[in-house]
Amino acid sequence: MTPLVSIIVTTFNRKDFLKETLDSILKQTFTDFELLVIDNCSGYDFMGFIESYQDSRIRAWQNPNNGVISVNRNFGIRKASGKFIAFCDDDDTWFPEKLERQVSALQDEDLVAVGCAMKFTGDLTYFRQWQYPQDLALDFEDILRLNVNIPLSSLLVKNKTILFDESDTVRYVEDFDYKLNLAFSTGKKIKFIKDPLICYRIHPFNENTNVQTQANSLNVLEKYAEGIPGNLYRVVKSNLYFNLGITSIRIRKAKEAGKYMKDAFSSGLPEQKMKAVTGLLLAYLPFNLSYSLMKAYFKIRK
Repeated sequence: MTPLVSIIVTTFNRKDFLKETLDSILKQTFTDFELLVIDNCSGYDFMGFIESYQDSRIRAWQNPNNGVISVNRNFGIRKASGKFIAFCDDDDTWFPEKLERQVSALQDEDLVAVGCAMKFTGDLTYFRQWQYPQDLALDFEDILRLNVNIPLSSLLVKNKTILFDESDTVRYVEDFDYKLNLAFSTGKKIKFIKDPLICYRIHPFNENTNVQTQANSLNVLEKYAEGIPGNLYRVVKSNLYFNLGITSIRIRKAKEAGKYMKDAFSSGLPEQKMKAVTGLLLAYLPFNLSYSLMKAYFKIRK
């Protein structure tokens, strides 16, 4: 019997986290699913670990992806037999009612996917636990315009023909590109459920990787530039440059931070220009002072 939902979990060398992930999925109140686990050839007995579950809903493969996680997500999509596809990273967990609520919501013909808010765990110094007053239905422009974080581990999707971009130009931001592509290609919306239905784990922050992540977000923006209204394009581009500048300040690269803040100024509308000027001042303050000011800002913002 064909399951309604195919759940794709990609993993690499995180056996303990993976166990928490799989356990949370297997405890779902909605049970009509298959669980596809794709391992990037971990250094432990992965297949033996999976077999220990003795659960016929779990199917597992080992497939080398050369560090490009999109390769194994696409591998899972091609193996999926369900009408809907869900994703979960190997360090995140789901609340028991997650799938049940999302499957119900995805019956709406105007939707291509359903996501939800998340509960953070770990070092939250630079992460805000957002609270939303209501559910949202986001089209392509909304995803760009609004500061709504829809984690891939929360996403339940109708369309199985849309794959992740495997190119280096979107590496680390393939999730962002995938969500934009879902809305852009189908002309449909992604529903965002305001209640947290997943737990998202924050790891020790890798600043250099984060700079590359944000830089590649600019590549994603350029992919869709022709379909984005001019002012929205300027706002998003300026905000991305500003974020690059802030991260560069945090890793003590004042010269790079100054360049990014100047780019944010030249790209943005008046509001973004004012923010960029503030960022430019931060870039050239003594590091301890600028870092303290930023930490205070993030603490107040929470």
